[in-house]
Amino acid sequence: MKSLLSGLDGFLPTADQLTHHLVHVTDEKAEKLSGQRLTQYLTKANAANAQKVLDLTHKTVGDLVKRELTLSRLSFSINTDRLQN
Repeated sequence: MKSLLSGLDGFLPTADQLTHHLVHVTDEKAEKLSGQRLTQYLTKANAANAQKVLDLTHKTVGDLVKRELTLSRLSFSINTDRLQN
């Protein structure tokens, strides 16, 4: 479990930098808009920004799972010769 938690060290600063960047870019563009166009822009930007953070999160979790599986004392192997018959 300790190695799993240490794997998050790189995620948190990366996620923090990404979200600050996304907010900055979104705010810069939003300053030039108003009314319905602003609402539409912010709605689309919110969905796109959320997807970027989710993608980063999924990649990080996937990498952690792969790493932890290599450390597991339980391992399984498949006899491919048997599968071909």
